[in-house]
Amino acid sequence: MDADSSEAWDATVAAVRQYRQALARLSVLPIGEILAETLRKPQSRDTALLVLADVWDEAKRPAVPELLELARGGPGELAWVRQVIRGLPVEVLDEELPGFVGRVIDDPEADYWDFRRAAELLEDLGREELVQRLVTAGRKSDDPDMIEFVEDYDA
Repeated sequence: MDADSSEAWDATVAAVRQYRQALARLSVLPIGEILAETLRKPQSRDTALLVLADVWDEAKRPAVPELLELARGGPGELAWVRQVIRGLPVEVLDEELPGFVGRVIDDPEADYWDFRRAAELLEDLGREELVQRLVTAGRKSDDPDMIEFVEDYDA
């Protein structure tokens, strides 16, 4: 390894060590609430996603609804959000996804993109029955974009 590579590697090792020490300090705090709050702040969201993607701990669960809401967002960090969601334990997804779908359906501000982004995530997770709940709700709309969504996802 050349000097530049060695220096970069040593800096990475030091940063990871510091990160692990900070996580240890956070472990005695309400980490799920902290993560939920920081997911709502664009300037700290990437760090919250990193912590959520790290080893799962049940204490992080309070952040899951906020994480799922980010899956309705724009393309900027959507791929990373979906990757973190895919890494959640199946039992957490089983418990949290129906509520997420209900929130999308019940949200008076939800539009075609909210439904489409939610359906993309659910399809990626193999949750076709939940996609169909969105489709059923979308059928009630006369919006041309929502009609297109229904046509695209109707089983």
